[in-house]
Amino acid sequence: MAKYKQAIIPSVITPDSWRNVSSFRLRELFYEHYRHHIQGYSVVNQHLGMKIEFSSIGRQKSSRGSAMYLYKAVAVKVLPEIIAYAEFSNYGAPKQTDPVELLGYFNFKAKVKVDGMLKHLRIATLFYEKTGKLFYNLEVNKY
Repeated sequence: MAKYKQAIIPSVITPDSWRNVSSFRLRELFYEHYRHHIQGYSVVNQHLGMKIEFSSIGRQKSSRGSAMYLYKAVAVKVLPEIIAYAEFSNYGAPKQTDPVELLGYFNFKAKVKVDGMLKHLRIATLFYEKTGKLFYNLEVNKY
């Protein structure tokens, strides 16, 4: 596979109403934006040419499954573009606690500009035997 470099870096500005709110409120904002604007849609990742679906599992895991902070919450505003231009990183085998239908994980890395600052993201997608791919989790790397 030829080396892929993220050609387009999505950019987002934090809405004023999202600033200086609790992590609980950020979870709610993330959850609602995902549910109303992203869930049920799909995007083709430019690096692998694979269709990735945005499901309720991705909404739940991203909003409730790990820490929530401003950059992660705001990234949901441009999530389809982030996923479309993300760079494939590696494949992960399923864990023992995963359902038997889960074949593994496709892990990606991506860049996004949040309020003009470049942020690096990790993205994991689940690969299911029958249903294909779906968005799973989003993390902003902390340096």
